[in-house]
Amino acid sequence: MRHDVIVVGGGVIARCVALELSSRGLSVATVSKSSTLDRTASVAAGAMLGAFAEFVQSKWLFADQEEARLRISAGRMWEEWFRTHISGSQADTAIRRGTFIVANNTGSHDDENIHFIKAQADAWAEKNQWVDPRDVPGLEPHKLARPQRVLSLPTEGYIESRVLMQALCAAIGADPAITEIDEDVTAIDAASRGGTVRTLAGQALHGQIIVVAAGANTLRLLPWLDLRVKGRPLTMLGGRGTSMVVDSTIPFPGVLRTPNRDFACGSHVVPLSDGRIYIGATNRLEKNDFSDPKPSVGELHALCHSLANEISHQLRLAPVLEMRAGYRPISSDGYPLFGHTGHDGILIASGTYRNGILMAPAIARSVADDILSGGQRDGGVFSPLNRDRLHNDRNPDHELLGSVGQMVSFLQEPDGKLPFNRACELESLIRGLLGNALCGGEFSQVQDVVRGMLDRYPIQEALPLILYEMSQ
Repeated sequence: MRHDVIVVGGGVIARCVALELSSRGLSVATVSKSSTLDRTASVAAGAMLGAFAEFVQSKWLFADQEEARLRISAGRMWEEWFRTHISGSQADTAIRRGTFIVANNTGSHDDENIHFIKAQADAWAEKNQWVDPRDVPGLEPHKLARPQRVLSLPTEGYIESRVLMQALCAAIGADPAITEIDEDVTAIDAASRGGTVRTLAGQALHGQIIVVAAGANTLRLLPWLDLRVKGRPLTMLGGRGTSMVVDSTIPFPGVLRTPNRDFACGSHVVPLSDGRIYIGATNRLEKNDFSDPKPSVGELHALCHSLANEISHQLRLAPVLEMRAGYRPISSDGYPLFGHTGHDGILIASGTYRNGILMAPAIARSVADDILSGGQRDGGVFSPLNRDRLHNDRNPDHELLGSVGQMVSFLQEPDGKLPFNRACELESLIRGLLGNALCGGEFSQVQDVVRGMLDRYPIQEALPLILYEMSQ
């Protein structure tokens, strides 16, 4: 049976793309292994539709501003898209509202970031207000991590990731225009138009239009595809996120979270149904195997310690129901990547980092528009064909050195306390060593490591990877 489009991937973006294409009158085949669903970043996610909570003052270049516009527009279309494409009672109850940003003295940049979040919310006419931390139900941190201020975003939503994925799977299963092929994809071969999707079971599926939305593995399935930004090969990293679900009666009124910090998405709790609470999440960059994420003891320790100290000490008593882990797809320049690739009939949709669930409907619409335009549509800032995605305003050396303070904070997790002024001294030492290496100083091996990593991954999150490489 021939299909208009083959969609490779089993996460939220792949499923939203399939449903969007079907709603436009196209026949679709989806290819993914259902047994691997629980290992996807989509299921491991807290599924916060946090367009504003994601703002960080230090990241405000041209592409950051464009990504913010994408997040905000996606957040404002989410509920309408969800109700249009997914019918049934789940669609009526899954999306909830209410986010509280908690700034305390644990995060070195919390105060500036929470004020930046408020400024952006004001600029976009998003409802927000300062609230007294004592008036937030469930917020009972350790006395050494008392909140300095709390910002309420009452309309910023969240959704239970498993409920979402179940609803998407049910909608796809009930759609006569979508055929599900329950197999692992091992390779995609190029053809003059489109290509051939090869599966572990030996199937060869030929398609003139293929959308690859396989998360962190997207570009691994297309090794012959040469994508570049400013001369650098565009690659995909995996940001391993570890999270847990616990059983607790703590009456959280919505999402409680700290601002983004230390190369991760801040500590957060998300109330689920039936007295369960999602707590997350760590972020550890990997550049090798993304097939079977497993949480480490250190990640779980940091996660539990952070949430119990900064959100509620009562979480220490909560029984653990499950542990989750998944690889967030991070493009090597740190921005989303979706649209035509330059190879006729091959499109990709990935690189969404922490915002895949939030951005999924907007990306699905954009990909469908690209396909139906016959390649005549300008893909915009985040197109794989935009070889100048950053508009020349990004300086990786400057960003790397500017992230050293976050690195020192990261090294002290979950509760490392250095003697007075030692953190500043360590920060100065690391910055000096890196600066020497970047300028071609006497540390030639260090320079090779730092420059090599920056050529491949010119993003702030690469700093821990650089230190891991240097330590070896």
